[in-house]
Amino acid sequence: MKIILFCGAFDMVHNAHIAMAKYAIDLIKADKLIFLPSNFKFFKPINKDDNLEYEKTKLTHGHHRLAMLKIATKNLVNTEVSDYELNQVNKSYTINTIDHFKKLYGAEHEYYFIIGSDNLERFKQWKDWERILKEVKIICFKRSGVCLKKTCFQNQCNCENFNFFEHQIILVNDFNYNISSTEIKKQHNLASGIDPAVLDYINEHGLYALWLLEKHLISYDNFNNLEKKIARINHCRRVAQMCVDLMNVYDKKLIDQAYCAGIYHDILKCLDEQESIAYFNEHKSELNIGDDFISWRILHSYLGAHLLQTQYGFKNQLILNAIRRHTRPFDFIKDYSELTTLDKILYCADKLEPNRREEIDQINIDYYRKLVFEDLDKAFIEVYKYQQRQRK
Repeated sequence: MKIILFCGAFDMVHNAHIAMAKYAIDLIKADKLIFLPSNFKFFKPINKDDNLEYEKTKLTHGHHRLAMLKIATKNLVNTEVSDYELNQVNKSYTINTIDHFKKLYGAEHEYYFIIGSDNLERFKQWKDWERILKEVKIICFKRSGVCLKKTCFQNQCNCENFNFFEHQIILVNDFNYNISSTEIKKQHNLASGIDPAVLDYINEHGLYALWLLEKHLISYDNFNNLEKKIARINHCRRVAQMCVDLMNVYDKKLIDQAYCAGIYHDILKCLDEQESIAYFNEHKSELNIGDDFISWRILHSYLGAHLLQTQYGFKNQLILNAIRRHTRPFDFIKDYSELTTLDKILYCADKLEPNRREEIDQINIDYYRKLVFEDLDKAFIEVYKYQQRQRK
């Protein structure tokens, strides 16, 4: 039996990963390919001094990466997704993974390991790299224009194998998938190379949200008020965490939706008056808002929900309605009973998150921070009434 091990962060899994798996299976006529999301980022620099960058680039929780892989591979034959590396307490090294599966399936089978040419170039940094070469055959997907032998010219390489310390590496040359997880996170759309069902999962759980917030709240070609814009992202993060904490009390099944609503609620708060009115006028027929809205300053809630739904494919109406209502919770409903738990949680979290101050944002704020975990309805009504009085 021929078994391929395909290890990686898969953060997130995209179409190139699936195409690589199919190609490798066909190439060696494999009986099984096993996807193995890792529990650690090897060879990736971590900048803990830049909190936003650190949060953006740290590994997404393993259970989400595992779930996305299962979604993306559900129609892929002769494959399975394993949580072996995710379940390791310490860093999971390739040699340990190889030993595990040889023990599980038997050492008499042929084992292969997929790698990229960039990793092959630093392969000697891997733990027990010489033993890895003895235990498995390497299938190397090369980057376009790269010749590991340094014998091909003009950005073309047709080498089919490469002798690496007396071990033959199987080279894949004609694989033209220029897809990057980082670029998908920046673009957040299907056109960048992601399965529609995986994108739905990402949206439903608020994954990679900081990339999208950065895209809309920070313009790096204009550094005016940059500190204020970063503060807005951090406000979204605090609101999201408070939404999670509250939903953990009131309905644990909706924790991911609570995070998603909280992290995205101010995605268009950066728009000034002219930009807000322009967006409103352009999409007026879809927004279902009259021209008599109180102030352009509350438009960002409606506009943000519209942006997420129409440009980024968000479908969950519970999340979208909570974002839409977080400035004026009684719009589009007939009475209080129509407000959802998420509507009330997002509204309260936005007004009571840890950096809000009593003298500016909410009277008796510490009292309400405690009350909201004990009686959501009472806290919501009293905070709402106070906020309405402040606007008059």
